[in-house]
Amino acid sequence: NQAKLIGNVPGDALVMLNNSTLNVTGSLFNVAGGSYLNVTGNLLSLANGSALTITNGALVALSGGSVFTLTNGSFGVFSGTSSTITLPTSLSGYTVNTTVIPGYGVALGTGVSPTQVTVTNFTPFGSGGAVTAGGIVLKIADNASKVRLCTSGC
Repeated sequence: NQAKLIGNVPGDALVMLNNSTLNVTGSLFNVAGGSYLNVTGNLLSLANGSALTITNGALVALSGGSVFTLTNGSFGVFSGTSSTITLPTSLSGYTVNTTVIPGYGVALGTGVSPTQVTVTNFTPFGSGGAVTAGGIVLKIADNASKVRLCTSGC
C-alpha cells in the first residue's frame, strides 16, 4: 500500500520489449491502496516484432484512491518490424468508455466517472505497430482514483 514509483525515462520507456513476447493475465501495472505511478516518457516500447498480450485486465489498473500520471510520452511506442499490443475490449463488472481516450477503452467500475481521467494533448500510441481497436488501456475500480495523461505539466 501507498507505494510510489516515479519513472523518469524521457525519450525512452519504463518497459521495453525487443523481439520478445509478454503475456499478462490481469493488468501490466496495478496501482492500488493509495499508491501512485508517475511516468515521464513512454510506458512501453515494443521493437522488432514484439508482442504484448493482456487478458482480463488493462495496461494500468487503479484502485483504492491511487493515481497514475503519464507525462511527455505515450502508452506505447514502436520501432523496427511490426509489433503488436493485444488488449481485451470488455471486462466483467466494468463499463467500457471509448470517448475519454478516443479509440481506446477505459474500464469504469461502479460509481466511477469518466471525469476521473484528465487527458490533455495526449497521443495514446506511436505509429508502426498494431493495437487492438477499443482495447482497454485503463481500469479504474473506485471513485477516488485519478488518471492524468498529458504532454507536459500535469
